[in-house]
Amino acid sequence: MFEALLHLTKAKRFGRGSMPRPAFSYVYRDIIKKHPMKNCLLLLTVLACLGCAPANQLNRFYFGMNKPTGGAVSEQAFNQFLQQEIGSRFPKGLTLFEAKGQWKSANGTIEQEKSRVVEIVCDDTPENRDKVAAIAAKYKALFAQEAVMVIKSQPEIVFH
Repeated sequence: MFEALLHLTKAKRFGRGSMPRPAFSYVYRDIIKKHPMKNCLLLLTVLACLGCAPANQLNRFYFGMNKPTGGAVSEQAFNQFLQQEIGSRFPKGLTLFEAKGQWKSANGTIEQEKSRVVEIVCDDTPENRDKVAAIAAKYKALFAQEAVMVIKSQPEIVFH
């Protein structure tokens, strides 16, 4: 079968008139017609490999710093959470931003508070999705938060 593909690169065949025939016609004739079972396996292998590498996932966490009972999450407490809960799960790296946000709480009050935004790029796998959910749940439990917003997207990543 691979001999037929190699043959395609070396062949100087011509179809009707003087126009060269499309390469696919040789593949079709040499592989598909002569080896239908091998063709199916090859096609399934190629299609499976196209989906082999997981897509990149950007996870952007929004952590509120106010506590509902009053006061705020201290810098020391947040940095400890960052190292122990986030850094240990995603040791390849992250980006941290200081922000100020506004949202409507469950009781209808408009809240403004300091926030921390953490971005993590990782493979989009079930294991990593579980880690993201665990981080949000842990922050909510530790600091009595109503919610942690997580925005997920699949970016195209390019290093120049």
